[in-house]
Amino acid sequence: MNLTALPAIVECRFDQGLIAHKVGTWRAPPAVSRRQLAELRENAAADGYSVVHVRSAEPIEDLAPCFQGCLLQFEGDRDAALEVLGRFPQKYRTRALAAGDWPAIAALYRQASPTRFSRDPAIGPARALRHKLKCLRTYWQNFPGFFLVALGSRDEVVSVQGCMPREGWFDLYESVVSADSRTGFALAAMLRANLELCRQRLPLLTGIVTRIYSDNPVSIQYYRKLGMVHTGSDWFYHLWLEQRRATAMDIESLRETVARFLHDQFLVDFDGNKVDGGTDLFAGGFIDSFGFMELISFLETEFGVEYAAEELLLGQLNSLDGLVASVGRKLAEVAPGAARERPPQS
Repeated sequence: MNLTALPAIVECRFDQGLIAHKVGTWRAPPAVSRRQLAELRENAAADGYSVVHVRSAEPIEDLAPCFQGCLLQFEGDRDAALEVLGRFPQKYRTRALAAGDWPAIAALYRQASPTRFSRDPAIGPARALRHKLKCLRTYWQNFPGFFLVALGSRDEVVSVQGCMPREGWFDLYESVVSADSRTGFALAAMLRANLELCRQRLPLLTGIVTRIYSDNPVSIQYYRKLGMVHTGSDWFYHLWLEQRRATAMDIESLRETVARFLHDQFLVDFDGNKVDGGTDLFAGGFIDSFGFMELISFLETEFGVEYAAEELLLGQLNSLDGLVASVGRKLAEVAPGAARERPPQS
């Protein structure tokens, strides 16, 4: 096939294996043809992508079964929005997001409505949550000070929101509010504090941009009240190129794979004298709660297994031995007898 010139597939920088082995993004050209979609699949498969997030200014009929949502872009003026926000009751205190806030933020997202990622049966709610937290944490690390939390009456975190400076505007990124605070102006408090912070740090940057899903009328109405106007739309699709795998493998190979990941990601040296298969990786200071989410995502993606939230609290995944035994059991449930001890060599 003579491939025509197509927009490049760009690897998703922030995913790091949480959704699939290799995730890409592709901006579709106008009027996508079936031939172009076939070429996209061919190119992506040849480059080893598991899934490509396709974004298009127009709906793509041939990708309708993969449809995930329509994202509306709204643009406005910082000072005009601050004038409106100044009329809202100031019922919440705000401060910069801190490292110790992540457990509370994870709890907020668990309470939130299902996302487009979590509705994708190839991803599921638990994996979507880890992906969301990873992206949010990466943005927070890249733009320190521009992510705020709102605090309730007991100083508990009830909302989080980010505001990232771009070339020519501020990008209002991601907000989630606890169920008890959705009518209490927590989002308004954070947005006002964030925009005031933006005015102090970058006074000449006055444009603001946000993106809202088309099936979220409450947020659309809220940002329109701030004087923001709809300037464009994006349809997006999850184009899966391979099914998640539940691969049969022997225990020794499984152990080598998990040990290699622990060494490469968390610098756990099983060849030394201080760490062995039974070492508690939490007590040893190798893994924290966020690292644990990355570890579970790796196991699910690499071996095609699933972990329910309650399984993560049983204390059976704290060591290499525990991890190998757990994954082995799950693989055996999918393919009885598949995960087994390797027979002795004759």
